[in-house]
Amino acid sequence: TQSKLTGDGWRLESSAVLRLLDKLRSAGQPLGEYINGRLYRGVTTGLNDAFVVDSVTKDRLITEHKSSADILKPFLRGRDVQQWVVTPQDLWLIFTRRGVDIKKYPAIHEYLHQYKKQLMPGVPGGRKSGSYEWFEIQDNTEYWQEFEKPKIVSTKVSLRPTFALDANGCYLGNTTYFFPADFDSSYLLALLNSSVFHTY
Repeated sequence: TQSKLTGDGWRLESSAVLRLLDKLRSAGQPLGEYINGRLYRGVTTGLNDAFVVDSVTKDRLITEHKSSADILKPFLRGRDVQQWVVTPQDLWLIFTRRGVDIKKYPAIHEYLHQYKKQLMPGVPGGRKSGSYEWFEIQDNTEYWQEFEKPKIVSTKVSLRPTFALDANGCYLGNTTYFFPADFDSSYLLALLNSSVFHTY
C-alpha cells in the first residue's frame, strides 16, 4: 500500500513479509548497537600487487633483513572468507602504515622501490591524492590494532551470509568488514549465519 512507502526506504514485499520484518526489528537489538559501533573495513593499499606478497617473497624479505618480519602480516582477501570459515592462501601484507620509518626496513624499502612510480600519490598512473608517502598504504587505518585480535569477518558483497571467525590476527583486504569478537562470538556467529538473518 502507498502508506508503506515511507521516507526511510521502500520495502516492496507482501504484507506478510513486512509484518515478519517488523516483528524481527522490534524483538532484537541492531548489530551496530550490540557491537558499540565498532565495525571496521579492511585495508586499502592502493596497489595490492606491491603490498601483498606470497610466502616465498616474505621469507626472502626477512632473510634480507630481519626487521621485515615486524611489518609483514598474515592477509585475507574477501574471496578467502566464506560462511563459517576463513581459508588463508599463504599471503602476506606489507603493512607500512602512516608514519612508518621505512629506513628501519631496508629490504621492504628496496622491494617496494620497484613499484615507486605506481605508488606515488596524486600523479598520473599513481594512487589517489593524499598526505601519505609513496611507500605507505593508501588509506589511514587508525584501528590497525583491531586486526590482531579475534574478530568476526564478512565480505563486502555476497548472496548469502559469509560470517566467519578469525582468531589468527589476519589483516584483511578492503573487500571485507569486521568487528571485534570480545563477547560471545559463537552465539553471534550462529545468529548472523542463520536462515533468519539471511531472510532479514
